[in-house]
This record gives sequence, C-alpha cells and structure tokens, in this order.
Amino acid sequence: MKTSIIKNAKDQLYRVKFKLDRKVLVFLFFLVLSTMFWFLNELSKDTTTLITYPVKYNNIPGNKVLVRELPDEFDLLVKATGFSLLKHKLAGRLTPIVFDISHYSYNTLSDGSASKFFILTSGSLARVNQQFGSDIKVLDISPDTLIFEFDERVQKKVPVKINTDVEFGQQYMIGGKITSQPDSVIISGPGVVIDTIEWVETQSQKFTSVDQDIRKNIGLITIENVDFSTRKVIVIVPVERFTEARFSVPVNVVNIPDTLELKTFPGSINVTCRVPLSDYDKLTVNLFRAIVDYSVVKGNYSNKLKVRLISTPEYVTNIQIYPISVEFIVEKK
Repeated sequence: MKTSIIKNAKDQLYRVKFKLDRKVLVFLFFLVLSTMFWFLNELSKDTTTLITYPVKYNNIPGNKVLVRELPDEFDLLVKATGFSLLKHKLAGRLTPIVFDISHYSYNTLSDGSASKFFILTSGSLARVNQQFGSDIKVLDISPDTLIFEFDERVQKKVPVKINTDVEFGQQYMIGGKITSQPDSVIISGPGVVIDTIEWVETQSQKFTSVDQDIRKNIGLITIENVDFSTRKVIVIVPVERFTEARFSVPVNVVNIPDTLELKTFPGSINVTCRVPLSDYDKLTVNLFRAIVDYSVVKGNYSNKLKVRLISTPEYVTNIQIYPISVEFIVEKK
C-alpha cells in the first residue's frame, strides 16, 4: 500500500515537471525569436555613430622629414543602417584614406613659414564618401585640420656604443677590446634632433659563464624620428684563458727637487695581474711603472706615501699591488 502511494506521487511530480519544462521551453523559444526580430528591426534603421578609419600620407619630399606627428586614424561621424555598419565592421582590412602631400604644398600657414602646411579634412568629404559607397554617408571628419611641419633631412655618422655585461667562466677573461661591426652608423632625420646625437647605443645584453669568443647580432636602441643605416650590429667579444703573473716593480719618485733625495722602504712593490695566455711571453716588468709623489710630503703627518701605478699594459686585468703605501725618508744630496 505504501509503495503504491509513493509510485503515484512520483508519477504526479513527473507530469508536473514535464508541463513546467515544456512551458519554459516555449517561453524561451518565443523570447529568442522576439529578440531576433527586434535586433533585425534595429539593424534596418538608420543610425549616426563614430567609427575609426585608417589614414595614409604619400609623397613626402625625400629631402625633408616630418617633425609633427600625424594621426594614423581619423574619427568619422557616419550615418548608415545597422546592416551597413555591421558589414563595414566585418570587412576586415580597410583601404586607408590617402592624402597626397604634394597636392597641398600651397596651403602655407599664416606665419609665413615655408615648412609648415595645413589640410582641411572637410575638403576630402566627397572623396571619402565615394570610397565608402552609397551604404554609408560620412557627415564629418575629425580632426578637422591637419598641420604638417617639415625640417630639412640631415645625415650624420656616429659611433656605436656597446652596452654589454660579460661574466666570464673560471680561468677566462677578456682577450681584447669589445667591438662592433659596423663600429658606426649613419643616422638621418630632422636637423634639430640629429645635432644632439653623439652616438647610438646597442640594446642591453648580458652574457654569463663565457668561455669562448662571442659574435652576436644585437639591435640598436631606436630614436624617434631618426632613421638608421642599419638597425643591428654584430657585437664581438674576444675571450681567452688567462694566467696570473707576478712582478717586483721598483718605486720611482716624482716632483722632487734636485737638491733632495727620497728613499722608500721597501724600494719596490709586488704586482699581481691576470694576463691572457697569448700575451704572457711579452709581459715584462718594464711595462709597469710605480711612483710616489714628493709634492704630497708637505703637510703629510704620516711617515708613509701612497704608491700609484701609472703605467700598465692594456691587456692585463685585476691588477693588485702590495704594499699600497711605503715608508720614506728625505735627505739632502
């Protein structure tokens, strides 16, 4: 008896649920259908809206450069049906509005400058409407005026400044000067800009655990309104194995009167440095010069003078001296 009651209850619930689901489906069907009709009705109506459209400028004189940036897009106020606007939206790549600058060279600004001209974009409405066809009517173009300013294009050859950070592997060091190919580039652009540029710089590049020569293409940092003869250079970092060299270098005295003699204790210092293996055989003590300066003795309340190493071979690195200062006595000759 109890089982029969439960079964009847389930059957009733199923029938109620089926009726509800059916009503919901019918409601949703008519809701979607009415929405589609409303959407299609709206698309058939005329509407006024703003759209962006690409612009292109042709025939800029080769010996001149634009110093005032021009927009690469216009805002167009247009009137069209929703269908036409949707078609325009789905068109993909658009053919830009082209302005031939050579046609407007007589539109000189009132300041009398021969390098400044203007274009009233409203004068191009008919041409732009023709480009769109009859489906879309262009009512207005923004900006309403284009001002373009020329400067003479000048050229200049400048060196390349290399911006690298090199960390060498164990027992390796720089084997010469870091260079680039080419070591200089020709830049061109407005004279007011070119005159301020002394060099161009490579993009920052870090190398780690380096144990062989490096040759790498590295881009140059761009400069606004400036053209480069090349956008990349080959950076060359020579790398060599090194060994450590030690020398005993005599201490020389400078700026001492002929009537006096200054003696240092000790009379020489120890110099240690890293040297590439290829340069080791030509490294001699005579290539190092250590000095103390007598002119600092006056007013020196210490009995020591600082030692300076004023001459070293360009191919050695990590130079260390000991001691860094020496005791001294001054005697008359």
